[in-house]
Amino acid sequence: MDKQEKIQLKNEKKLAKQAARLKRLEEKGLKKAKGFIAEFKQFATKGNVIDMAIGVIIASAFTKQKQRGERSVHHRVVFQND
Repeated sequence: MDKQEKIQLKNEKKLAKQAARLKRLEEKGLKKAKGFIAEFKQFATKGNVIDMAIGVIIASAFTKQKQRGERSVHHRVVFQND
């Protein structure tokens, strides 16, 4: 076996290891994704989604009021000398 054949064999072994590693990672990722989806379904069926939606609505309303207050303060400071 000459030097080039040894290099080619070594590269083939590396590729086989990488392919096996990729396959294991893919399987592990699929298991995690399936687990996440199952957990989300369980969470959604508990009724917590409504609580979360109410929280999002309240938070967005609070943010809007805060922005209006900031604009009002900035407006007063900028146009105070007029």
